[in-house]
Amino acid sequence: MQEIQEERKEQDGRTSSQDLSEIKSVAARAVGRRSAVFLSASGGVGLSGLCSLTALQLKNRGRRTALVDADFASGGLDVLLGLENDKGLRFGTLNAPLGKLDGEVLCKRLPHWEGIPVLAFDSWNSEVPEWWEAEAAMAALERSVDIVLVDGSRGRVIDMVPQLRHALVVLVTELSVLGLARCRALMQRVSSGRISSSGRGGASCADGTDGSCDLSDRLSSRSNGADIAKEEGGIRNLENPAPVRLAAIVGIEPRGTSRRRGVVSVNEASEYLGHRVLGPMCLNSARISDALEGLGLKISKSDRSVMTQLANALSDAVEGDEQR
Repeated sequence: MQEIQEERKEQDGRTSSQDLSEIKSVAARAVGRRSAVFLSASGGVGLSGLCSLTALQLKNRGRRTALVDADFASGGLDVLLGLENDKGLRFGTLNAPLGKLDGEVLCKRLPHWEGIPVLAFDSWNSEVPEWWEAEAAMAALERSVDIVLVDGSRGRVIDMVPQLRHALVVLVTELSVLGLARCRALMQRVSSGRISSSGRGGASCADGTDGSCDLSDRLSSRSNGADIAKEEGGIRNLENPAPVRLAAIVGIEPRGTSRRRGVVSVNEASEYLGHRVLGPMCLNSARISDALEGLGLKISKSDRSVMTQLANALSDAVEGDEQR
């Protein structure tokens, strides 16, 4: 009897090892080549709304798109889009045996916003998904649509799913001194692959401080290559020559300013970050109220030009990848 029990234990061990190897094999497949991750170092800049509206712009151009809520700290993209009562899979109800999912089936079982499948995460209803579940879902969606837009919040999802380093990156920054300092620090962390290396609350300056670095230094200094070197199609860390595919940086005017005091121009922002900044976009109170009341997201006339430029940048990048 003891010999039989020991033999069963050995078989169970071999099976577990085989299952783990298969999960790693599936996960090792390239993920991110048809994804764009939206990141911001500051909260409350409208990242989720911008990501969603960009998906709608691309869909209206004939691109099959999908939205993924990878803000595993807060989530709630389905609530923002008015889908909270719609039936369909969320990250909390996702089941990815051996890290594999059928993309077409997944798209059909997700709630849809304006014809776009949305994989949301409700932090109040479920736990953070396992890494292989998140990776399997994104890989499945990539196989079924032209481009997957990921609401990546402050970037922790790239640590969780390292293959997303192959994805396009859209940075959203507040056009303020502190917002730009945080954005520059995030650029450095993305390029180095150390997303989680941040100061207090992820609000560190480029020099690693908590945002109290000198105002004049922050606005007058340029990205001269000491930390981040500009490279066509991406940003490059000098210690790690693999480029991060930075598709665009979008500047958002800070809310609550008086007579535009404290607002940094897009030209100054572009000079400081060493990369062209699209904008400015303005989060006016009417649009915010509409979103909070579940009346949907809208593109204002003043922001239409910026949204067009952003959609063009992503479309060009995707088309470039398809031609390779």
